[in-house]
Amino acid sequence: MPDLRLSPQDAERIAHHLLRRTRVPGALAYTLYRGHVWEGLASEEVRAERAGHVRDFALKSLGQVGHHTAVCYEGRMKVATRGRYRFFLTMNGGDLTVDGHSLAQQEPSDGRGVKSWEVELDLDSGWRPIRLTYFHTGHDPRFSLEMEGPGFPRGPLPESMLSVSPEPIAALEPFRVDPALAAQGREAFAMRGCAHCHDDLQLRSPAAPAWAGLRAGRGCLSEGVGRWPQYGLSPDQRAQITRALTIANHPETEPSRRIQKTLVTFHCIACHERSEVGGVVAERKGLFTGSEPGLGDAGRLPPTLDHVGAKLTSEGLRDVLLRGRRPRPYLDASMPQYGEAQVGHLVDLFARVDRLEAARVPAATDEALLRRVGHGLVGSEGFSCIACHLFNGQKTGEMGAVDLATVSHRLQKNWFHLYLREPARFNPTVIMPAYWPDGRSPRTDVLEGDAARQIEALWVYLADGERAKKPLGLSRQTRELRVGDVTEVCRGQSPVGYRGIAVGYPERIHLAFDSGEMALRMLWKGSFVSIDAGHFHPRGTDQIPLPRGIPFHRLESPEAAWPRKGKANHLFPQDHGYQFLGYHLDAQRRPTFRYRYEEVLVEDSFEDRLDPQGKPFFRRTMTFTAPAAGRPFEFRAAAGQQVTEVSGREFTVDSLRLRLVGDASARVRRGASGEVLIPLNPPAGRSTLTLDYQW
Repeated sequence: MPDLRLSPQDAERIAHHLLRRTRVPGALAYTLYRGHVWEGLASEEVRAERAGHVRDFALKSLGQVGHHTAVCYEGRMKVATRGRYRFFLTMNGGDLTVDGHSLAQQEPSDGRGVKSWEVELDLDSGWRPIRLTYFHTGHDPRFSLEMEGPGFPRGPLPESMLSVSPEPIAALEPFRVDPALAAQGREAFAMRGCAHCHDDLQLRSPAAPAWAGLRAGRGCLSEGVGRWPQYGLSPDQRAQITRALTIANHPETEPSRRIQKTLVTFHCIACHERSEVGGVVAERKGLFTGSEPGLGDAGRLPPTLDHVGAKLTSEGLRDVLLRGRRPRPYLDASMPQYGEAQVGHLVDLFARVDRLEAARVPAATDEALLRRVGHGLVGSEGFSCIACHLFNGQKTGEMGAVDLATVSHRLQKNWFHLYLREPARFNPTVIMPAYWPDGRSPRTDVLEGDAARQIEALWVYLADGERAKKPLGLSRQTRELRVGDVTEVCRGQSPVGYRGIAVGYPERIHLAFDSGEMALRMLWKGSFVSIDAGHFHPRGTDQIPLPRGIPFHRLESPEAAWPRKGKANHLFPQDHGYQFLGYHLDAQRRPTFRYRYEEVLVEDSFEDRLDPQGKPFFRRTMTFTAPAAGRPFEFRAAAGQQVTEVSGREFTVDSLRLRLVGDASARVRRGASGEVLIPLNPPAGRSTLTLDYQW
């Protein structure tokens, strides 16, 4: 089965759909929520985390229940005797409904303790619906539900009284194997030819007929019933198989046939068309949807594979076929991943088979000029390509077609020139206009109106990819913030803290700094961050977490814990002598963070560099300005589960390599996790500490 690249939510939705008619016995159905539950279940910051069946209302039955959790129970309880029942409920917030009557209701709060209720209700005998929502939040959260009534002393509701259904649900019984039937099935499995493909039972089936001996109208190719499989073939399918039998004894050596065979084998033609074969059939087109309706069918249907070998680069093909990249993220359809062994050969075959004539591509004698011209043509004062296309993840108009920043990585230059001259040639229904009809440019004031040079200018400009200068008129209508040719800085709540500062560097390495505790919190590579309403979240890969807590401290003893903020300590870290003083930017927009530790002013800056192998790393320079020599302290540079001292100046901390530049040295402190501590004693005046972070 191919990898459909389903998100956990999509996989769960499919499972629920397939099992929607399944009924299994259980005492109570529950749904557990996490997040800002003190705002109620309707809050956007609350998400359902898991659901299922549980045997009773005891929290321990759910396993570990963390703070800021809500649980919604639903089921029925069996009332043996008609009469008056009393319910005892303790919780921070929630509601209890029994037999349609609301017995207790309390809005949750994160700033108070628990509350208790004692309520009575007359109940008839039989199965009565019960629903309870409990919010596990506030001070010292506790929860209990007890009942007493006729013939039932006060106590929790036992599993025997609870059910998810008013009618009994038979428990699933294990399948019992009939040895006689199993022996007959084993024989039929071999005789029917199942073992030709399913060989794990190590049975032998009778030899299959030779391909050359197959005849139309006989066996499974006939409409008769016999000792052969019934495939329900249509007359057209039988005719196609009959034509295929004439070449079935000859292996597919011709590249175009190998391509077509692969596309048929893995059912690629169910979605893609190539050489007028395949594509989405009319009755299924309505099932394909997308998030960009302005693009028409191109915004919801998979693209054609005609000329794809002349269109995409080898890396572009591998990205889609083997790496799961999605250049058209607005398509809701998800392309399966079959793996290198099954479809990897298509990369070479497409390139060998698909050929287009050579476009007239002028020599780029002045790339700087062409880059400036291309920048102008893409923007709102040129051809306004950004009106329909994303650029580096940013969206200007109502449509967000394929990202222009990926053009040079995905597309071959020759195809780019041919396509821009005549888009309808490659897609008759394309909505992209022809800017150079009949090879003539409407912008005669640009590069003497030479269409080929203008297209080449676009290519040279877009070849800078994600580092390309933002075109004029580009506005931000996406949650992703990307880094171009200068450093980007954003601030807000984040996984690193309430006062996080994220910094994205052109070398595609990034960091997050917690200005609340004045400490480096995270390093990562690739994509920068997603932003939304005062929040940011790192997007990239190879994330390296740095330890929470203040960076500098004087340990009272070798075993003393490094200080961290307590829930009630609202003065931290100011009570340890810290004060944040903001930051300033250099010419490349790289920030230098300024903060004070006791009497020492710290200026903390990071520079993205490349090592001799061309791999990026951070060089961190901390400049200390002290009015006088003070007491020594230690800097906690990193912490992790696996800490190895390569030398007194070089360490590996899990996936991070930390190197001290200069005369400084460090030590490793062992414990629940390892810590790299650097002794510091800044003299009067200015001094520096330099470190390299590589991962």
